[in-house]
Amino acid sequence: MSSAFARRAISPLIGTVIIAAVTITVAVAAAYFISGNLAMYTKYEGVVIESAWSTKDSINECWEITLELKNTGPTASTTIRCFLNEIPLNETGYNPYFDKTVDFNSSVRAAISFDEDLGLTIESGEETTIKIYISYAVGSHFGTLTSGTSLNVRLTSAGGMDYIKIVELI
Repeated sequence: MSSAFARRAISPLIGTVIIAAVTITVAVAAAYFISGNLAMYTKYEGVVIESAWSTKDSINECWEITLELKNTGPTASTTIRCFLNEIPLNETGYNPYFDKTVDFNSSVRAAISFDEDLGLTIESGEETTIKIYISYAVGSHFGTLTSGTSLNVRLTSAGGMDYIKIVELI
């Protein structure tokens, strides 16, 4: 016999053990890699506007829009801007420090129940309510709005997410 045929292969048992060990090592490495990447994508904000409605305040000549929000995401979300029909609320002559008793017929045309400079932080699982007041007095920025009109309300978060709800004015 020649020396080429004198060599012997490894036994089937040892071959199976080596293949199993390599397979397990690759599976563990893949799982570790994937879990590291998934952690990056699981830190998202998930605010839901659960309900929204409007009421008419005849005394102050304004609509009161109520938004009920819930953060269903795993991280906190900070709302920093509010838009009404794509107009930034802070460009409508609004009251940035929110005082419901302010005369809406004066320079204040709209108000919101949080200070946009500070933002409104909603922790994971937390629920909160936002109120928006819009003057319907003649001469105000929103004086042309009437009952039955749909108003697009958009909240923007510090993370760049937009939360939109259409509210019909009563």
